[in-house]
Amino acid sequence: MTTARRLRLLLTTDAVGGVWVYSVELARALKPLGVEVLLAVMGPSPEEVQRRDAEGIRLIETGLPLDWTETNPAELARAGRVLAAIAAREGVDLVQTCSAVVLADAQFAQPTVAVQHSCVASWWAAVRGTPLPEDFEWRTELVAAGLRHATAVVAPSAVVHPTAQVGPFVVIAHRIQPGAARDAVTAQLRDTDLAVRPHRRVLLVRSETSPEAASRRSSPSSP
Repeated sequence: MTTARRLRLLLTTDAVGGVWVYSVELARALKPLGVEVLLAVMGPSPEEVQRRDAEGIRLIETGLPLDWTETNPAELARAGRVLAAIAAREGVDLVQTCSAVVLADAQFAQPTVAVQHSCVASWWAAVRGTPLPEDFEWRTELVAAGLRHATAVVAPSAVVHPTAQVGPFVVIAHRIQPGAARDAVTAQLRDTDLAVRPHRRVLLVRSETSPEAASRRSSPSSP
C-alpha cells in the first residue's frame, strides 16, 4: 500500500518575538494533520532555548532581513526572491509568510498565505490620527502589494481588509476549547474551498479575545 506524500509547508518566521512562538506551535499542530513544516528563519538566529523549543522541526536560517528593521526596499525585494528560490529548492506545496512584504515582488510557484500579524497603517490611523511617516508609508505600500499577491490572507482583525483589498473574507472563530480546535478549524477552512480554488483571495479573520484586551493595546506589535 502506497503511503500518501505529506504536504510540505514553508513557513517564514523570526526569532525576535511572539511570531516565533506562533510558528513553532503551528508547526507542531499541523504535524498530526500530515503537514511537514519547514521554518525559514529571517533576522537573527534563534537562541539555544528557542532551538530546543523547535526540536524536531527543520530550521532554515536564511540570514534575510526583517521587514520592520530593513531600511532599503530593494533588500526586501531580494528577500522575497530568495524565499521563492528556497521554496522551489525544497519542493514545498505551500508558502506561508509572517509578513506580506516578501510577496510584493517575488514570484512564487506555490500558493501563498500571508499572515499579517499586525497592521501599522490601521494602528496609526486609530491611535495617532495623522498621516503616516514617510518611513512607514513605503512599508505599508509593500504590505498592500504583498496582500494583493497572496492566495489567501490571515489577519487578527477585519480592519486590515481595506489595506488588503481582497475579498470576500471569512471569519474564523478561535474561541474554542483546545480539544476541539483541530476539528473546528479544519471544518471552517474546508468551507473556504481553498484547496479546490487556490487562487480565490479570502481574508481569514481571527477575532480579538475580548474588547478589553483590544483596548489595552497602546502600540503596534512589530510591523
